[in-house]
Amino acid sequence: MINFINKIKNKNSSSKTPEELDYEKNIKKLDRKLNIRIAGGVFGIILTLMILMTFITKKNMEGSFYKNIERELNSARDSKISQIQNYYKNLNFEMEAQIVNYLRYRNYDLLGSKKEFYADLGIEDVAVFDKNFSVLYQKNKSFDTLEIKKNLKDIKFKNPFYIGDIDFHEETTYQYLYYKVYKGQNEYYLSFRLNNNYMENLLKNSEFKMDVLNKDYYVVSSSSLENVNNVQIDDVTKKMLSGRTGIGKIDDFIYSYSFIDLDESALYIKTYLSEKIYKGDISRYLKIVALIWIISISFGVVVSIFLKNSIVSYAEGRSRIEVEKTGDGKYGYLKEEFIEVFENLDEVDESLDKIKSFSKEIGVLKERLIRQNNELLNKMKKEKVVIDEIKENESLRKKISEKINDFK
Repeated sequence: MINFINKIKNKNSSSKTPEELDYEKNIKKLDRKLNIRIAGGVFGIILTLMILMTFITKKNMEGSFYKNIERELNSARDSKISQIQNYYKNLNFEMEAQIVNYLRYRNYDLLGSKKEFYADLGIEDVAVFDKNFSVLYQKNKSFDTLEIKKNLKDIKFKNPFYIGDIDFHEETTYQYLYYKVYKGQNEYYLSFRLNNNYMENLLKNSEFKMDVLNKDYYVVSSSSLENVNNVQIDDVTKKMLSGRTGIGKIDDFIYSYSFIDLDESALYIKTYLSEKIYKGDISRYLKIVALIWIISISFGVVVSIFLKNSIVSYAEGRSRIEVEKTGDGKYGYLKEEFIEVFENLDEVDESLDKIKSFSKEIGVLKERLIRQNNELLNKMKKEKVVIDEIKENESLRKKISEKINDFK
C-alpha cells in the first residue's frame, strides 16, 4: 500500500514541469525562512518582556528597598532583645542554684568552680545577705556593699529574681542583680555585680549599629564604645522610653526602636543604619534598571525592524517568484526585453575586455620605448664625457690626430 502511494506521489511529481517544481521549491524555502525569522522575532520579544518583568518585579524600586531595610532592622533588633532576655534568664537560674548551694553548704565557695564561665557572663562580685542585710559572704571585698543594702531595703520583690538598673561609677558601667530566698523563717539575699562586657560583645556581633539605654536616657551599652555613657534625648529615644516600638528617621539615619521587658524593670534598644548606605544601593539599582530598560527597548526596536524587513522581503520574494512563474504569459515581453539587455551587456563586456587587452599592449610598448630612450641617453652622456676629456688633454688630441692621419 505504501509503495502504491509513493508511486502516485512520484507520478504526480514527474507530471510537473521544471518551472513548476522550481517554483514550489523556491516558495518552500521562502516560507521556511520567514517562519524562522518570525519565530526568532517572537522569541526576542518574549525574552525582552521577561527580562523587564523579572527585574521590575524583583524589587519594587525605592519602596521595596525601604521595606527590606526596615524588616532587617526590626529583625536584628528583635533578635538582640531575645538574646538579652535569655542572658538575664540564665543569670536567674545561676543565682537560684548558687544561693541554694550556699545555704545547704555554708562553706560553699560561690562561683569557685566556674570562674571562667562567670567571668564571661560579666559577673565581677557575688555577696550574700541575711534578713537584716548583714553581709554573710562576699567574693570580692574591694566592692562596697552600701549601695546593695540600700537597694535591698527599697526593692519590693514580687518575684524572687530582680534586675536592677544599669548605672555608672567613674565612667564604669555596672549593674546589680538580686535574688531573694526563704529558708525556714529566715530571709536571704544573693547579689551579683555585673560589668558590661557580655552585653557589649552581644551588640558588636551585628551588621547594624546598636545602642541600649537605661531609663535616664544614658547609653549603657553600644556597638560603638564612644557612645557609652552619653545622654541621648531625641524623638526616637523619647518614644523608646515611653514603651513604644517602631521605625523613625533622624538626620541621615533610620532607626528601629523598642524596649526590653525585664519584668520589674526595662532597658531600651535601637538599631540604626545610615541612609547613605541603602540610598547608594537604591541608586545603583535604579541605574541598572534604567540600563536594562534602554537595552530592552533598543532590542525591541531592532526586533521590530527585523520583523518588518522580513515581511517586506517575503512579500517581494513571493512577487518575484510569481513573476517568474507567469513570465511566459502576461509578462512575456518583459523577459524578451531582459534577454536583449543581457545580450547587449555581454557585447559590452567583450568590447571592454578587448580594450583592456589593447591597453596592456600599449603599456608594454610604452615601457620598451622608455627603456630604449634611457639607454640612448646614457650612451650620449658617456660620449660627452669622452669628448670633454679629449678637449682638455692636448697630448691625447695629438695622438688621435696622428692616428687619423695614419689611417688616411
